[in-house]
Amino acid sequence: MPSWAWRAANLGESLPRHGSRGYSALVSSVSPPPPPAPLPKPAHLRPVAVRRGWVTQRPAAVVAAALGLASFIVVAVVQPVVWSTPDWRISVPGLAAAVIATLVSVARREPAGYALWLVGLGLAGAAVVFGWFLLGTLVIGVAVVLILILHAVM
Repeated sequence: MPSWAWRAANLGESLPRHGSRGYSALVSSVSPPPPPAPLPKPAHLRPVAVRRGWVTQRPAAVVAAALGLASFIVVAVVQPVVWSTPDWRISVPGLAAAVIATLVSVARREPAGYALWLVGLGLAGAAVVFGWFLLGTLVIGVAVVLILILHAVM
């Protein structure tokens, strides 16, 4: 504890006056220089003047999603027996087309197109193993319903 603080607390003396000693006496009265002006944003961070639609900015990702959905629908319609493996002459070309569209989307670095081409690849991949996909979905669905029923009862 500084000596002046002890004296002020124990002897009833007042605190030192402004400018008598301490840090305040050493500080000059000159105001600090103004802060420098902010730097301009780089070109890649400036707002774009022309805004295109969300879908038009990522056409390859949209094509990948559409091809995956089309492949899944075609296999679902053509499949004679639901639990069997579909004909590879139908399902594999749909998967290959979705993979090519996905690679084009990734190569073009389309912004935030990942969700679209992931859905397309997932649907096209599920079309290749359509029967297994449906039976797996059925088992998971029944398990979820049983868990919800047991949760409500107990």
